[in-house]
Amino acid sequence: QLTKEYMGMQREPPPFVWAVPDEKNILICTSPCRGPPDSPYEGGEYHGVLLFPSEYPFKPPGIKMVTPSGRFQPDRKICFS
Repeated sequence: QLTKEYMGMQREPPPFVWAVPDEKNILICTSPCRGPPDSPYEGGEYHGVLLFPSEYPFKPPGIKMVTPSGRFQPDRKICFS
């Protein structure tokens, strides 16, 4: 599933964000993103790590931001609840 989604992102890249799978473990991706225009993050570049469980897509990935942004603390999982 992840390989299929990655290939889709290669064909049609989403704006402002992309994912790069780890060479040794496809369940780990680095995820650089750019702040969208007209947002408090405009012009910024932020880096995160996507951590996919082996049960993906039935369980969601975890996300840890690496770059301090003032909104998310580095090296802590982001909670979406």
